[in-house]
Amino acid sequence: MIKGLYSTIGFKEEGAELQNVELKVRERRFSSPEVVQLKGRSFLCLTSGSENVAIMLNPEFPPYYKQLPSSTSFSISESEFHALRESRVATRTVLNVLESHVDNSSGVQK
Repeated sequence: MIKGLYSTIGFKEEGAELQNVELKVRERRFSSPEVVQLKGRSFLCLTSGSENVAIMLNPEFPPYYKQLPSSTSFSISESEFHALRESRVATRTVLNVLESHVDNSSGVQK
């Protein structure tokens, strides 16, 4: 029961932190993805079309991939993905999801 309580509290805290970051960067336009730090957490922020996307890179509680807005499609370049992977900031689950958004040289998502 206690473990479930911590999981619920952690989920809510992470969701609130992601909302806070999304709100802070909502009006910015990113020419390339940027890692933003907040309260010991890392977030990938980027602009896709007319919307910004914020992704928690190191969540500790399910779901292990958190993105706002959740329905916004985006892509990142292969070099941006490799740089993020080499930084060792993102969890394996987040990297797996981000890899599916890598735009290869032909312009088709992997």
